[in-house]
Amino acid sequence: QADGDIKRYQLMIFTIVLLGFGAACIVLRVGFGALSVPAVLLCVNMLLQLYRTLYLKLRYAFPAGGYFSRAVLPAVSCVMLSYGVSLLLRHCIAPTEIGTRLAVCAMAVAVNVGVLWRIMLSRGERSKVREFAAVRLLRGGGR
Repeated sequence: QADGDIKRYQLMIFTIVLLGFGAACIVLRVGFGALSVPAVLLCVNMLLQLYRTLYLKLRYAFPAGGYFSRAVLPAVSCVMLSYGVSLLLRHCIAPTEIGTRLAVCAMAVAVNVGVLWRIMLSRGERSKVREFAAVRLLRGGGR
């Protein structure tokens, strides 16, 4: 239904998504487990993100380098650190009972919040969160 450039963009996105479904089917047919499908879809989403960023850069002079250094890299760093710390906690503490499972979950949440706080939020954003917490949480909703 779209014309020209938008039509090519939509067709390319559709093609990448279809390739992802095909790749997921191949991965399953080869013998990998069902948990391999999200990994394939993650790769497809990364390709989609790269294509969209390249499209924006070429079409609208989007600052792709700044976008990757200010948005994508910190987000990927947070995910990797959070996943690594969660795995480390799970393997070091070996939660066997409900109490230790809850302790591992609480520690993982605390570490993940700390990682997000330090890596994803700028100084200005952290100060706004502090102001919000002071007004809304500590002073009873600021009313």
